[in-house]
Amino acid sequence: FVNAGWGLYNTWGYYTPSKELWDAFEEGDQRREATILYPGNHVRFMGRDITFGGYCTDGSIPSYTTSHVSAGLINQKFISPWETGSYSEVSNQRDKLWNTLNCCLMRYADVMLMKAEALIWTKGEGDAEAKNLLDDIRERAGRATKAQLQNERRCELAFEFQPSRHIDVVRWGLAEEYYSKPLHSVVSKMVDGRIETEEVEVYPGRTFNPTYNKVFPIPQTAFNGTVNLTQNKGY
Repeated sequence: FVNAGWGLYNTWGYYTPSKELWDAFEEGDQRREATILYPGNHVRFMGRDITFGGYCTDGSIPSYTTSHVSAGLINQKFISPWETGSYSEVSNQRDKLWNTLNCCLMRYADVMLMKAEALIWTKGEGDAEAKNLLDDIRERAGRATKAQLQNERRCELAFEFQPSRHIDVVRWGLAEEYYSKPLHSVVSKMVDGRIETEEVEVYPGRTFNPTYNKVFPIPQTAFNGTVNLTQNKGY
């Protein structure tokens, strides 16, 4: 969530969505607002209604703003335990951040997407069974293409560590292309009682070398006491 949780709860604000992820959702896709909090959207947090990038219900400007300016998009996907402000769902010790959300080990939507991917890669784009699987996740029209499958995984499984977006783009051979592009967010400000946004670059393009960046380096401590272990290529 936003760093310091609007002064209402001690939260972190570093794992944030990009504007590119927001744009990956089609207009009208209800998952977009359920996944990402965009300036002007409403959120309920610790019993208070907040217009992100704007005002609280009592007319005050949330504490995360500086000179009425707020930066970024934030993750809304897992915010439900913090909505009511009930300490039966979140820790009343704000530095010990337990909550009542269950840990997801397997998503049925992920299973359907894995099967659809296997069908598209083996039987070709437009496979009827693959299309039906995508339709089961969300009503949509069109063929079951690789690009459609890849975007559906991005939108449906956003912020869920297993599987992660990074693992997907690496195994598809797209990491070098995707990581070379900069990522953006938005800054918002109050102008005459209205929220205005501006797109800004937040991360420059990065270098992904597919010859060795598909895996991480083995930590140096792992080599202590062994003579048979060798470092991964390129590190």
